Amino acid sequence: MPKPGRGCQKGKDTKIGFNSVKDDRHLQLTFERNFANWWNLYRASGGNKGLMKRDYELLDRILPGRVRSVEECMMGAKHWC
Repeated sequence: MPKPGRGCQKGKDTKIGFNSVKDDRHLQLTFERNFANWWNLYRASGGNKGLMKRDYELLDRILPGRVRSVEECMMGAKHWC
């Protein structure tokens, strides 16, 4: 198990799991498999459909001045260019 601040020593093959597991042999999931599963779920939720949906009305209530588009972000960050 990687220690905090040290990253994934074995790259995509680093086994991940609960911090309470002391022996890596008992971990079954690699960083690569975990990320691939998340990415497939995220990709299948495009267009705000699928399992992962964004509640934009709630975001607007919580952060009324939030940036709503890439264009709005770029217009507000002219000093980046």
